[in-house]
Amino acid sequence: MFSNNFGKIINTLKMRFIKAESIQVIKPVTVKNEKKANSRLLILHKGNVTLHTPKGEMVLYPNRVYFLPADTPVDITYGKYPIAVLTKGQSGKSVESYIQTIEKDTRPTASDVLSIIDFSVEAYNAIDFFSFMEFPAFEIEGNDDMNFLVSNLLKENQGSDLGKTLLLESN
Repeated sequence: MFSNNFGKIINTLKMRFIKAESIQVIKPVTVKNEKKANSRLLILHKGNVTLHTPKGEMVLYPNRVYFLPADTPVDITYGKYPIAVLTKGQSGKSVESYIQTIEKDTRPTASDVLSIIDFSVEAYNAIDFFSFMEFPAFEIEGNDDMNFLVSNLLKENQGSDLGKTLLLESN
């Protein structure tokens, strides 16, 4: 009975790609209350990043993929101590002076570099699936296929191939 009803929900799921970007840490910082409306995949390429979620602390390791569900309140520490502490939406201090997006064809210069892929998975085009199911943040066990997919998604997103925008927005 449960599996039949769950199957019906799974058939209503719609995944939508939001964006992908690579960032570098200019100065170590903790961003408090980093709560996003979309789910995220985090991939640490090098350096130090720690997630502080309601379920506990999670240290990210290089070249592994981490899942952070939508609407999860999280404090993210980028880099090592000593660090500044910013609250999301805080005036006077800008997150951009600590964390910088890596532009296309630019080599990162910082010692802490990670990529972020934002996406949503909704049931019935209205309910965020992962929030509804109360998924915690977790590491996705690494394998070559996952690493290949994430790497190619990041490369494609930075490219400017003909039809890219149309393809990304046609979810």
